[in-house]
Amino acid sequence: GETEAALATLGRVLELEPTHANAQTWVAQILYDEERVEEALAAALRARDLDPFEPRAWFLLSQVYYDLGQDEDGGAAHARFSELNQLAQEIRAAEARLLYDPRQPAVYANLIALNRRAGNDARAVHWMVRWIQADPRNVALRIQALDLASELGDEAGVKACAEALEALAGDSLEAWQRLALYYASTRERLKQVAAEEQVARLRARK
Repeated sequence: GETEAALATLGRVLELEPTHANAQTWVAQILYDEERVEEALAAALRARDLDPFEPRAWFLLSQVYYDLGQDEDGGAAHARFSELNQLAQEIRAAEARLLYDPRQPAVYANLIALNRRAGNDARAVHWMVRWIQADPRNVALRIQALDLASELGDEAGVKACAEALEALAGDSLEAWQRLALYYASTRERLKQVAAEEQVARLRARK
């Protein structure tokens, strides 16, 4: 029941770590509970911005908007909460499966897809990296990683993935086809020609 002491402590946490989203969400919750709605709105917006994929911040924001009579914004925030909350449950269930056996390709693929649906590209990349660590010499997986980096517009990631794929490509027709496309896109003509020659050689062997 010591509201001001709680706010002071949370304030200290945020001084030490300004990006502590959970502390910021608690500040917003306390202010809302104390019916300091305008202050709660500012705090909830800050919490959402610190972690836009945390369902609780969106739920609190929807409550604040409704209390302020901003029903359209409240409805939109609640819809986003519902979406993220459902995805968070599915993500937690998938992560729990990997604790028992980290060699489950379908689970990694699902985690990447779920995080992409949430818009959390950083976590999608995290799970792609974890998948590669579990199966580092899988050429098809390296192609998927290159495709993901390309979709995300991560130029540095694309370059790193292409280099890793070339190192493992061996006699994989699919790998050299993908590399030829990559080098064409980067206008690295010599590497493109070399990749296309590999493609022609491998096709001739079939």
